[in-house]
Formats: sequence, structure tokens, C-alpha cells
Amino acid sequence: MRIEHISVKNYRTLADCSIIFPDYYSAISGKNNAGKSNLLKVMRAFFVEDDGYDPFDTEATSVSHKSDYPLWKRQDEVRLPIEFSMRVRVHKLRDEGLFRFVQTFLSFTCEEDDIVLEFSLTFNNKSIEPIYRLTCHGEIINDEYKVQEIHKKLKTSNAFVFHNSTQPKHPYALNPRAVSFFGSLTDEDREKIKTAKDQLFKRLNAVAAKHKLEIGEMLGRLDEKYEVGISIPSFDVENFPFQLSLGDKKEDVPLDDWGSGTQNRTHILLALLRAKKIREAGTESNRITPIIVIEEPESFLHPSAQAEFGILLRDLSKEFEVQVIATTHSPHMLSVERPDANILLTRRTERGRALETQLEDTAGGDWMRPFAMALGVTADSFGPWRAILFADADELILVEGEIDKDYFEHLQKPEHGEKQLDLKGAVFSYGGDGFFSNDVMMKFILERFSRVIITFDLDVDGKVSKKLENLGLKRNEDFFSIGLAIGGKKNIEGLLPSQITSDVASVHPDVFDLASSSDEGNKDAKQKLKRFKQDAFFKTYKPGTDGYVEFYKLVDSINRSLKKKRKG
Repeated sequence: MRIEHISVKNYRTLADCSIIFPDYYSAISGKNNAGKSNLLKVMRAFFVEDDGYDPFDTEATSVSHKSDYPLWKRQDEVRLPIEFSMRVRVHKLRDEGLFRFVQTFLSFTCEEDDIVLEFSLTFNNKSIEPIYRLTCHGEIINDEYKVQEIHKKLKTSNAFVFHNSTQPKHPYALNPRAVSFFGSLTDEDREKIKTAKDQLFKRLNAVAAKHKLEIGEMLGRLDEKYEVGISIPSFDVENFPFQLSLGDKKEDVPLDDWGSGTQNRTHILLALLRAKKIREAGTESNRITPIIVIEEPESFLHPSAQAEFGILLRDLSKEFEVQVIATTHSPHMLSVERPDANILLTRRTERGRALETQLEDTAGGDWMRPFAMALGVTADSFGPWRAILFADADELILVEGEIDKDYFEHLQKPEHGEKQLDLKGAVFSYGGDGFFSNDVMMKFILERFSRVIITFDLDVDGKVSKKLENLGLKRNEDFFSIGLAIGGKKNIEGLLPSQITSDVASVHPDVFDLASSSDEGNKDAKQKLKRFKQDAFFKTYKPGTDGYVEFYKLVDSINRSLKKKRKG
């Protein structure tokens, strides 16, 4: 099942809010008190039974017109109803239990693979109970009993899994550890327990291997990308917890190594696996694909771990066809593949007073705004950083421009043999030395990637190297200036054989002259000249020949630095 659309009127900060969820994975971003939690409460009102039984459920599902009506509208003479509306798509196979129930209960046959249901709840100040409405494929269901029964079926079908990463686990959910158990044992008893423990662990490891195989099968195509691991921690008489890990095979980094966020991440992974299990339930009437809602999945994770986990969540939601909706303050949890699935909430202000929640436009070229907001920079200055921040790589070489990038990517080709640039990652252009002015973003990138190499033209060395040294980076280890200490060669083109410059000048004298002048168009001419030189170089010199001598000196230095970083 998948939520396609939610609209809310007159509920807390959501005075008039309409949100579309276009993909299996969606991320809701916004500053504190922007309305994220209120939106989750609306979802829970549709999906979660509020029987008052769970004393640990801090997210109440009940709605009160008296206390939940927008504060700034309470002085109005007429209070309008609180209205919730939600459109969901129910699949014939993945949600077979609810699909068959709706067909049977409403006595109609659906020839399509999906049933589209639109539920609405209206709360007024005259009644505690809401007014239920339902449309099915655009047709209004007038029988109130049928509407309520279908809504009840939705609430009792395990259709909603909620995980709040910011809340500690309930103390009663944890088994107390027998801290002093072994202190009172005789040597004979201790030996017997050790023998029993060995036998028990042998059996537990067999069970773990079986579960590992099952999870691998559940991953489907993603099994080629991720490595499943199930480990059994230290012996505890009263508790034998399994710890789940899912690491990138390419980098061989198990999730258990990600520090203090392990427990939270494991709960989220188990929720996803549980959702798939529910969908594959043996009983037809219970078969449904739950919607998973997660508050701040990035909690307790280092930025590099957030990046890996964000990719993992998007991969799993797509592969499992399970809808995941996350609220987040981290750019790594936002969808890179589907920018329109990122929802940015803000509050309209008037005379310093925060009023209703509103949606910011994050479509088209402005899709980076949630990222910019989360990182405390303006959207305009964020542009050059987007591709870098969301690179699916652990090693990074940052180069000044697109032409420099072409040189470095060419040097990665296997035709260079033992002189090849040994980069297990990606090359990105940062667009000029102004890039290094934002210390916050630079520190973020250095934390995001395990190994970062920065290059820049020798003619800006004095300005750039000081900024990088202030960040704790080392020359010829973390950053390299490119070019020769000769006039006119203090850039990457300075590494080219002199013959290339002569050849290009003879073929393109007009461009060569304009690039050397102070006339208007000088900048464009310089870029054209750089491209002409590069094209001539690639055409004239084969990898491994003398034309690459200066480039290979640079490659050798960078390779030695990367090798050292990997060992460190």
C-alpha cells in the first residue's frame, strides 16, 4: 500500500496543507516546529487504533477540535471543521488482504491492479467522534457502516509501522542483564555452563546462518550490492539478541561498525524486513504491505554513516516496494534520485509570529533548497556542492573545473597501466577557488568521505593553501597544487608538452590572440583554448608515451597519498 496524497485543514500548524508523495521513498524536511510531527500525527489518525492501552505511546492519535484548532484562528467568530484527507493505492497482490476485503465488502469487481481509496475525517466542535467519508475509484460510498468498517480494517491490518529514532527504547522492553550471575558459581557449575554454552552457541550459529540466507533472498537484486551479517554478541544467560548488519560489498563496511547509531539503525532495518514479511504472510486476509514512517533516521549517526544509510533506505524501499516516509534534518536522508519526493515545510510569519505551515517549492532547479537549509547555507551558494555531497563513493578527488575533471578521468583509464590513477571513487569539479570559502561545507565534506584529495592551479596556491591548512589539511598529502613554476604554466595545461601550445596557436590563432588580450570575451576564449589544447593532447599522445611525463609525476604523488590514507 502506498500513500499518494494527504491534505489537512485547520489542524494545529496545518491550516491548509496539501502534500503529494510521488515515490516509494519520501523525505520531509524542515526546521523545528515547522509542522513535521503534526503531519505524522495526521497519518497516525488514519492508521493507528487509539485504545489507550499502550502507556509508552507518546504520539496520541486522538484529535480534539478544542485543543488542536490553530491558535491564531481561535478568536474567529466561526470555527471551521478540522479536516483530514488521505488517498492510498492498494495493490491487488502486495495488499491482497485489504484489496479482497474492499472488493467483497463493497460488492464490486476491480479489473485493474490497484484500488484507489480516499479516506477523509472531519472533526467539529459539536462531537467527539469524527465524520467518516470514503471514495473508491472516485465513487462516493454513502453507507456509513461500510465506510467505518473499511477504515477499521485499515487500522487493524498492520498497515502502518512507526519508528521514532529520537525516543529511547522503553525500559520494560529490555531484559535485565544478570550482572553478578557468574560470581556465585562453583568451578564445577561454571564448567557445566561453559559446555552448555558451547552447545547452545553452535545451535544459535546454525539458526543465524539460516536467517542470513533468508534475508539475502529477501534482498533480491540488492544482494549483489549489500552483504548481510548476523552476529551473536557476548553470552548472556537471560538474553541472546541477534544483531543485524547490512554492509556495502564494494567497501566491506558492516553497519555494526557505525558507532552509537547501531541500535536505532537495526530497529529501522528490522521494520523494513518485517514489512516484507507481513506482505508475504501465509494468511490471505492478513496480507498487506505496511507503510513505514521514521522520525529522524539519521539520529546518532556520523555524516558518512548517514550518507550510507540514506542510500540503503532508498535502495530497500524501492527493491521491497515498501513506502518509507522519513522526517529528517540531514541532507543525506533526502532523495537524490527523485527531488520531487523531498518535502520542505516552513512556517509563514507575520509580525514575528509563526502562523501556518506552508510547502516550499523544491521542483526544478531549486530542488536543493532542503539541503541548503539543513546545512545553514543559502540555496544560491549550494549549487556546486550537490553532486559532491551525494556521490556514491568513499574516495574523492576535487578538481577546479570540468576540463581538469576530464584530464583526471582520462588518467583513470586502464590503458595507462602501472601509471594509472588508482582512485576507488569519483572526480568532481568544484568550479573555482571561491569554493573553499565556506568552512562549514568543507568540514562537512571532509567528514562525509573517508579519503579526500583536493587539487588547484599553482597560480592560486598562496590564497588556497592557507585556507586548507587552517582546516588541518597537509600539502602533497591532502591537497596538491598543479602546474609548473614557470610563467604561463602554473595550471594543469602547464603539464602539457610545449608542442601542444604551438600546434593549437597555429590552428586557432584568433582564439589564441583573444585569450592573451584584455578584450571582452577573453574569459570565453581562454576556456575554448583550454579545450582545444586538451583535444589536441588526447589526439596526439597515447597513454604511456613521453607526453604524459608531468601528468604521471602528479599521479604518482596522488597514488602514494591515497595508499597511505587507506592504510591509515
